[in-house]
Amino acid sequence: MSLKVFNTLTGRKEKFISREEGKVYMYVCGPTVYNHIHIGNAYSYLIFDVIKRYLSYKGYKVIHVQNITNIDDKIINQSIEENISASEISEKYETAFWKVSDELNILRPDFSTRATEHIDNMIEMIKVLIDNGYAYVSGEDVYFSVDKFKSYGKLSKKNLNELIEGYRVCVTKGKKKPYDFALWKAAKPDEPKWDSPWGEGRPGWHIECSAMSLKYLGMGFDIHGGGKDLIFPHHENEIAQSEAYSGTEPFVKYWLHNGFMNIDKVKMSKSLKNWVFAKDVLEMYNPNVIRILSLSTHYRNDVDYSPKILNAYKQAYNKFLNTIHDINIVLSQEEQNTGKSVIDKIPSLKKEIDSLRLNFESAMDDDFNTALALSYIFKFAREVNRFAHLSLLKLTSDIKQILIRAKNIIIELTSILGLDLSEEEISKFRISEKYDKKKLEREINNTASKIYNKVFKLYPQDATKLSSSIISKSNLEDKIETILSIRNKAREEKNWIIADYIRKILKGIGISIKDTPLGTKWRKEY
Repeated sequence: MSLKVFNTLTGRKEKFISREEGKVYMYVCGPTVYNHIHIGNAYSYLIFDVIKRYLSYKGYKVIHVQNITNIDDKIINQSIEENISASEISEKYETAFWKVSDELNILRPDFSTRATEHIDNMIEMIKVLIDNGYAYVSGEDVYFSVDKFKSYGKLSKKNLNELIEGYRVCVTKGKKKPYDFALWKAAKPDEPKWDSPWGEGRPGWHIECSAMSLKYLGMGFDIHGGGKDLIFPHHENEIAQSEAYSGTEPFVKYWLHNGFMNIDKVKMSKSLKNWVFAKDVLEMYNPNVIRILSLSTHYRNDVDYSPKILNAYKQAYNKFLNTIHDINIVLSQEEQNTGKSVIDKIPSLKKEIDSLRLNFESAMDDDFNTALALSYIFKFAREVNRFAHLSLLKLTSDIKQILIRAKNIIIELTSILGLDLSEEEISKFRISEKYDKKKLEREINNTASKIYNKVFKLYPQDATKLSSSIISKSNLEDKIETILSIRNKAREEKNWIIADYIRKILKGIGISIKDTPLGTKWRKEY
């Protein structure tokens, strides 16, 4: 199946054909660095990170440009509020942006373009627009004349009558028409400014992205991405000024727009003050959990954010880690003969591996359907887990090979989605860094004391290991393993009352256990 993408410009899915064979030129609207980004902003960058990763997986060399808007009214206002310069504000919050981006495992763009470093490109573009009759000077301001660009509205599907209605109460002095937009703004007192043929001032927001994308990618580049709130007016204005400037079309072949991240079904935004900073979410949740939340809905749809939903996806991520951990346990065993019933299941598991890659690619080729792609990986992980816990399973050469293949494909496909299933993450999963370790130590000691009193008469020699004088000197993992050894003794003697008692009392302090052919496993529930 060839890759198809939904093109906002045409309103339909189209076969993806890149401008240049083997390469994809992609521009994604970056942050305006006047404050920390909220988790809804991060959602957009995560989406296009996965799109970039999948295109690379398909064999394309992706040339990725992302702007940094480091001059804007919001930056100036924030500089007044914090009583530092606009440049200090932009530097401060750009650094914060990259820190969050790196924590979320978002690949850096090939070109991170700052607006203030491309003022000359913007001025040159504005000059051409004036010469071509698409822009006009008003005092020391310059505006784009929307009437002159006959196909204005082709991205947002808006017509001029709608624009007139929308701008009826928003008339700016100096504009010929209320819906014309600024290309250059005259300087105001105490604001950053640059020299231009029209006087000192600074560029309008829309011209920044056109000037920078054209410089690095040229006309007719492949993908322009961003949130759907940018369709109008930002992206609509980019098309108008870029195609008017070049005299050719299209400015961009495929326009891709992600949905919103909502809180209580309302779009998250700083203007509504219902936002949550991404940096604060990262203090509470593993970045992989945030990724799974973001990718469990198709990127063009809105996704709901809440701690409850994130907690559910935390369990989903833990299942991936648990699967890799369980495979590693089986692979650590010595090779020996296994039962025929286990051997008979190997061809089926091989078929599942082959099907997984095909299903994953089919989902991603259909406009990057990460939700469906993830569901296939989760389903496969469950199948592998069932196989790894078969009662007669012993490690043979064939089983070793099939489990290595299963492990590798889970890691490979999840990495395309930007997920991390490394040994470091598995280690963190075994004992979470988030729980109160001292509190758990106390709870384990109390639990050991209760079990000691319960089993001393049955297993006096083994129970001694649970005495307060001995158990208190052990580290946390050894304490738990000692308790489990007593439970295993009870299970060997088919004393299910004691075995179930120990399971229940451990569960009461958040320790879940699982009996497998390879022994009893435990983990801390969150």
